[in-house]
Amino acid sequence: MGLFDVLTSSTSIDSTSKPTFDQSIDSTNLQIKSLLYLFKRLRINKLSPIIKDGELRYSDNIIDDECPIYLKLDKTYNKEIFEKEILLNDEYRVIVDYIKNKFRSRCFISGKPDNLSRPGSPIKGQSTTNNDQDYYNEYPIFVDYKDRKIKNYKFIYFPLKDVTIESIANILSTSDLYVEHSVSFLKRYNIALESITKVIKNTKKDVHFDLTIEEKNQIILNYLKSLSFYVQLIRIYEEYTKLHPLVFSLENLMNNISLKSDSISPNQTPSSSPLKHKNSTSYFPYSTSSSSINTSPSKSPPKLAHRKSQNLLRSKPSISKLKMEELYNPVVSPPVVSPSKTNSEITNNQKHNNHNNEENKSGSGTLSEEVEGKEILRLDVYEKCKNAINDKLYNEKQKIRANLAV
Repeated sequence: MGLFDVLTSSTSIDSTSKPTFDQSIDSTNLQIKSLLYLFKRLRINKLSPIIKDGELRYSDNIIDDECPIYLKLDKTYNKEIFEKEILLNDEYRVIVDYIKNKFRSRCFISGKPDNLSRPGSPIKGQSTTNNDQDYYNEYPIFVDYKDRKIKNYKFIYFPLKDVTIESIANILSTSDLYVEHSVSFLKRYNIALESITKVIKNTKKDVHFDLTIEEKNQIILNYLKSLSFYVQLIRIYEEYTKLHPLVFSLENLMNNISLKSDSISPNQTPSSSPLKHKNSTSYFPYSTSSSSINTSPSKSPPKLAHRKSQNLLRSKPSISKLKMEELYNPVVSPPVVSPSKTNSEITNNQKHNNHNNEENKSGSGTLSEEVEGKEILRLDVYEKCKNAINDKLYNEKQKIRANLAV
């Protein structure tokens, strides 16, 4: 099949309509056909994890072939509108892998396709018909720009009638959203419940009700943003603690304190407590016996056991360029307010941080926090990471508004 046949076939259904990307307006067939084409044309599966300067970036070096037929298909499927307004006009674009998952969030369909064929392929000589039973749950599958089947991208049926909070939470938590990152089902499910109850209030989990398109879209967007924020937060927190590790685990430190406390005499003064400044030699528990520590100033300090020191002192881990970008731009070090900033600017920043913290609660406020089965011991760092992400989102939102105003 030639290129002109491809073009003719691709526009045979809904040929008088262009996608608006509003599911209350576009037919089910038009929604599916446009997303299939845009996935291939924009090479969504090859997007870089981090988007810079509001432009799509890719993990490969393939150069676009802007031939006239591709440009015509781009107009047919509103490529520029989808890219600039749907994908990129969003402050969350600075969060890792957000654009890929923003695309996935558009693939929750509330209707079934009717005699649907594939849209035109941006690759020369490729057929648009599906002769190999490439249907999964009645929806066509996603293929890349070389017509290869792609995993972890699929259409998902999202009913609007006779649903429950529990059924919606199952749909969201078992979807491919943020499949690139290992988030447990329980965490996904809890985020889904929170996202639903922000829209559907005062309803029990097992009560059946109907959704509007607007409510469905808001629930999906809530889930996408909350999950993306959580993924970014955990990545940054864990990377920061790797770069700045504690010398001991809390368990080892507590054991050491307990052992030394047993050897303290009743007449010992508080100044001789084993919890000294970290620069003190007795801070490091290389030995728990008093005989191994020589306190005489005339003698040299005891030699440290080589094996034990290796176990206690961790080497600085390597870090990828991607994570360096996240750490120092400026995720763990939010910008310090300069004296030149006005009181109104400071107040506005405090307001947006308070608002974002309310939207992205992670259960902080206790001495420690359980996240993904791991105890968060450094809440100061954890909160600093959250505030830094909120600050970055706020700055990106201001940048988008400024660009739109031009």
